[in-house]
Amino acid sequence: MRFRTFFEIPPGTPAPLARLFILYGSIALALAPIPLYLAPIAEKWDVLLFLGILAWGVASQGLRVLRDYALSLELSIYLFAYLCYGPWLAILCILLCSLLLIPQGMVEDGRNRNAVYVFRKLSNIFVLGAALYLAGLAMGLQAPTGFFDATPSHQFLSLLYFWLTFTAVNNLLFVPMDLARQGVAALRGLIREIVLDGALHGLSVLSGAAFALLFAARNFLPALLLLPVLILLVIVLKQLTDQSHDLAVQLTMVRKLNERSAEIHMSLDMPDVLEVVGRMSEELFQAETYFVALLDERNGKVQFACAKDHGEAITVEEADLDRGLTGNVIRSGKPVFISDLQNEEQWLRLTHPVGDETMRIRSIMMSPLLDNERCIGVYSVQSDTPRAFDPFHRELFLSTVQQISTAVVSARLYKRATQDALTRLYNKSYFEENLAYCLTEGEAFGLLFLDCDDFKAINDRFGHLVGDRYLQVLGTGIQSQCRSGDIPCRYGGDEFAILLRSATAAQTRAVAQRILDAVDQIGWQVNGQSVHTTASIGLLWASGDQDRLPVEDVLRVIDQCLYEAKVEKHTIRETTL
Repeated sequence: MRFRTFFEIPPGTPAPLARLFILYGSIALALAPIPLYLAPIAEKWDVLLFLGILAWGVASQGLRVLRDYALSLELSIYLFAYLCYGPWLAILCILLCSLLLIPQGMVEDGRNRNAVYVFRKLSNIFVLGAALYLAGLAMGLQAPTGFFDATPSHQFLSLLYFWLTFTAVNNLLFVPMDLARQGVAALRGLIREIVLDGALHGLSVLSGAAFALLFAARNFLPALLLLPVLILLVIVLKQLTDQSHDLAVQLTMVRKLNERSAEIHMSLDMPDVLEVVGRMSEELFQAETYFVALLDERNGKVQFACAKDHGEAITVEEADLDRGLTGNVIRSGKPVFISDLQNEEQWLRLTHPVGDETMRIRSIMMSPLLDNERCIGVYSVQSDTPRAFDPFHRELFLSTVQQISTAVVSARLYKRATQDALTRLYNKSYFEENLAYCLTEGEAFGLLFLDCDDFKAINDRFGHLVGDRYLQVLGTGIQSQCRSGDIPCRYGGDEFAILLRSATAAQTRAVAQRILDAVDQIGWQVNGQSVHTTASIGLLWASGDQDRLPVEDVLRVIDQCLYEAKVEKHTIRETTL
């Protein structure tokens, strides 16, 4: 986990409202010792301890009845203590339960290891205690001589008053806290939440009153035995409902994997594949930190095709194969699962942090992408939380890796079939296919043909290695000046073609001029001599209204235009269809 500073408010929380956490917690902390001076509890400490431990057990083993709601006997025990021993012991029972739950929550989830969580839990003492005390006063209005001495009808009415008051006060005091955590989003579904909370509180009130009546009737043994039995029942039912919930979640994730697997194979374009990988990472593993790294076998470098750190796209420089955890996975060809990076020194020393240096990654799943037996890259998802990924996540991750591997291999094969190996621009056949499509569909387009002036002199003076390097740099320069939807290609030798689909004549001229100027900037020194040349460009624009022409006829027109430009050199000659 990347630990937050101790008093840091959760990201996205409105700062003024977030301070209510600390305000509530401070009030709770200040008020908690007061009952020690107001009530003689020394002789009741064994009862308090018993009730506190029972309440803690019930609170930590809530029975999930709906997706975000759990039923526990916690309020039942507080009401039992209130009726049988008085308000101060009941509030101390709440205090003990909350103090027991704090370390449990911090151990179970590393994200809870901060002051906000502690103050939020301490604020429960204030909220529950205030709600319980005010609800008890409301109860006394209907049973002024005491709950146990009242008639059954008054007992029922007093419980009704208690339930209504507790639910109202509890929600009124918790609304500011929810606003602090979630902002105005907390107001959505507020009525539904109040109704569901009220229904669960009603069940707890009835249970607590039943325990108290048994106890008041001197049926000590049934009362004391019934509480642990009911707690055991809640624990067993919780296990069953949690298993059912986990199974439903797993089925949902498998369904999402199937949907994304179908989507990732719909496109042979690498950016589209990587976009689906991002959605897989976020939907299947709730990971906002992930990357896909691909191995460039020509130079043995690892290139990061996409990388995100906490949802923010970042650029990671290419790395050597013998460096870092990623290189280790590529060399070994085996996946790595790390539950807590900060506690595993053998892995920690292999990592090279990038992105936000104030945060620390704790959980990592990383696997090689394989083409048969050959490793072609690495996919990894990561989390700030230790032990964020359970065994099911690992199996799901490996299944995801297989789908990503297949999609990446297909995209790379397609790219090689449509790409020039030297310049990484499109090749001649792909260019002509798209040109034919524009002519068939009557789509407006711009067309540029570029030829280097006296390129042969570079090969003659410096050799073909330098000439190839110049063409690579030139290809990069041409690509940088094109629009996102343009199709630049190496047509052959030192001749390049750019198809500008749906472009206007003005847009075509603008791109041509940018490319001409960019070529002028390319050059470097070799043995004191300048590696440099200029370019000539033929420009053709078609409105799309003309009669359909064969590709060969269009190429003859633009080729003639380029020839005229080369006669003059370092210029642009223009024509139309």
